[in-house]
Amino acid sequence: MDSWFFENSGFAKITELNGAYTNKATAFVNDTLSKNYTGYSPWMSNVENLATLELLFTDKKLIPSDRESLNILERMYLGDGIESRLCLGGISDAEMSTLKNAISLVKDCSSDISRLFSEVVRHIVPINTDAGHFQKIGNGFSSHLAKGAVFLSVPKMENNNELQLAINIAHEVGHQCLYIYQTADPIISEGLHKPVYSSVRKAERPAIQSFHATVALAFMIKFLNELNDVKDTKTKYFADTKEKLTSDFLASFDSFSEIQFTEIGQLLFNDLRSYARTI
Repeated sequence: MDSWFFENSGFAKITELNGAYTNKATAFVNDTLSKNYTGYSPWMSNVENLATLELLFTDKKLIPSDRESLNILERMYLGDGIESRLCLGGISDAEMSTLKNAISLVKDCSSDISRLFSEVVRHIVPINTDAGHFQKIGNGFSSHLAKGAVFLSVPKMENNNELQLAINIAHEVGHQCLYIYQTADPIISEGLHKPVYSSVRKAERPAIQSFHATVALAFMIKFLNELNDVKDTKTKYFADTKEKLTSDFLASFDSFSEIQFTEIGQLLFNDLRSYARTI
């Protein structure tokens, strides 16, 4: 089957589009700033703030830690909404260990999600927040103004923090892959901002954001299925999480009955629905 997200065919499409986008973005930055950068940085996506973010362009660390850089990112990406109650960096040694172990789970114990992670994620920016402010399972977000960077907090549960954070990473990889498709196509031709029920947020959201949620659910389930193939995952938490995510994913498709997708968007939607039939 010719997949758009998974398997060799999906990876090839995403890799090709990601290469085209990152090359174009780097060329735009060089032209705008009269520079000669040879590699892409996620912060090059924020075209309105290139001069402010330029300090970060050469940072190749997967987990940024420089305080000056994190302060700049806070000003650029933590706005007036829920993100305003967060800060970046400053996580404990134990939390950093959990984050690194979760990354290893994604990279070493999955196939499709691992290589997509390596292709589309260049930075994981740690979020620091008090346990009572957000879900214990962790908070995270991606932005089209930072294609290639994901922002994630470390879960604050009694157990299973590494597994849950790995699931959250897979979630954000899904967002990043859809962002790549959005660089070439609007995905939804009519009703882009029409309210559609999101199976992640459990509330009506603009159609494109709810479609992002469906993609993220597919990636989390895919990761758990791949993880199940290589590790002993016969735990109640694993089973309950997979069951809930699968239920939400399967229920999400009916929400788009009145949404008009583009030709590419319909192919993506159909691909997800085909994947749903295999789980």
